Amino acid sequence: MNLPPFLQRIWNDPVWSKVIAGVILFGLATSATLIITALTNNWLLSVVAVLFVLAWAFCWWVYLGRATIVLQPTHAGPSHRYRRSLRKWALLGICGIPIVLISGYAVWWYSSTRPSRKIVVAVADFEGPQPQSYRVTELLLLKLRQAAKKYPDLQIHALRQTITEQEGSVIARSKGAQIKASLVLWGYYATEDAPFLLVHLEKLSGPSELTLTADEEKLDVPLGEPPSVTLRQKFPSEMAYLVLYTVGLARYEANDYDGAISGFSDALARGSSPNQLLSPADAYFFRGNSYAFKGRPDMAVADYSQSINAEPTSSAYYNRGFVNAKQGRLRNAIQDFDQVITLRPDDADAYGFRGLTHWLNGDIDAAISDCSAAIALGSHEQWIAYSVRGGAYGLKHRFNEAIADLGKATALKPADAGILRKRGSVYVLMGKYQLASMEFERSIALQPENATFYLELGGVYMVKVLKESSPATHSRNAGFLVNKKDTEAALANLDKAIALRPAYAEAYDKRGFMYAFLGQNERAIADYRKVLEVSSSPTLRWEAHQMLSKLGAN
Repeated sequence: MNLPPFLQRIWNDPVWSKVIAGVILFGLATSATLIITALTNNWLLSVVAVLFVLAWAFCWWVYLGRATIVLQPTHAGPSHRYRRSLRKWALLGICGIPIVLISGYAVWWYSSTRPSRKIVVAVADFEGPQPQSYRVTELLLLKLRQAAKKYPDLQIHALRQTITEQEGSVIARSKGAQIKASLVLWGYYATEDAPFLLVHLEKLSGPSELTLTADEEKLDVPLGEPPSVTLRQKFPSEMAYLVLYTVGLARYEANDYDGAISGFSDALARGSSPNQLLSPADAYFFRGNSYAFKGRPDMAVADYSQSINAEPTSSAYYNRGFVNAKQGRLRNAIQDFDQVITLRPDDADAYGFRGLTHWLNGDIDAAISDCSAAIALGSHEQWIAYSVRGGAYGLKHRFNEAIADLGKATALKPADAGILRKRGSVYVLMGKYQLASMEFERSIALQPENATFYLELGGVYMVKVLKESSPATHSRNAGFLVNKKDTEAALANLDKAIALRPAYAEAYDKRGFMYAFLGQNERAIADYRKVLEVSSSPTLRWEAHQMLSKLGAN
């Protein structure tokens, strides 16, 4: 090693070289420990990593170490301190230890960030007087573990530490996240006067989503869920309610909605005494969510109503409004969203979904007003607000504003076929049929099994046939000059819509009109008779009777 003479003497000195090496190794170990602990919050991982770093530094020491020998006539200068075979092993360590360390960290990171396959319920030590006498934590753990025996994926984990009210929810959630818990229970108890147990349940996972199909758009909307629940109950008489409620919530987290309904139902049956301290609102609320995910909307609405009667909350009104909208009970949904906005005037999402519900209910001006409020307040689902307002502007013939809003919606949600469909509909109203057909074709590419998109694309080609006929490139049929290419495209798309939805009255109606226009009366009559067979719409049935009369089939 080429060093200045002074440093070379220190490097070769047997005492000073060891001191310097020790300082370097200590610095490396300390730095590595601090860095890894800061990154992982895991002391055991830090210690293992430091041992690897020290081993790596030792390999360098062996590989580079040199010794000074006495000058001889035939040999002079420094030589390697360690024999060649040992230096080969040191070189292998220099190359291999970083690979092992990095690979080990990658495996640890993957395993620590991957969701747990089990539903873990973490239970902190409950603070209170005479813990050795009352054994509140031990009793709760025992009852929870007994209740969890029939669920192989449910694990009850003792945190073995107290979380105080001063530390609060943030610390509880942090401790739970470290062990991938789905729920964390913590709190305290009192034994004087009227003994009670105060339990905080922290729900660490995000809300689940329920799909609403609105105007051919599929909206995956998260149901409202409180991140934490607080139960204040008599101690120890109402411990059974807490255990059953916790098991119900754990099954809810596992997407086992039948198990959740059973758990919450058992808890509500146990907690129905008139002098109870706890409110059943949360149990009704989460059982309502479970019914919603099970596709039992009437039961869900009934439970949300029970939850509201026990304790009116914006989450219960929000979820009831969403389920009502999904079921087509639009006026009821609007009233529920009204209540959400009354309780939370700055809730941007409530304005957005009320605007969507107004749009579905045909109140275009109210839809524009609510969606504008949602955008101004910064809705989490701004693409919905822009999409609805853009469609509403289109119906009001405010085309520039409509295209601008739908462009913003597409930028926020590029792969949403419903937005493209709305923009295609606006282009139809503007008379830009080429652009309209492009938008519908893009919608079909995203959702090739959506019959409505084929119906509307066929409708665009129909309009082109009726409005843009030009004798130069047309063939004569039934007294009309028709564009053969557009005619074939219209019929092909209508045929596809009917193939996907055999009872699609609107598609039969359009195809029947197209056949009548082309002079293919027998086919037209067959389609209009099919309309009468499959449709209950007074408008479609009246039109079918009128066309059949004109075709001489009535």
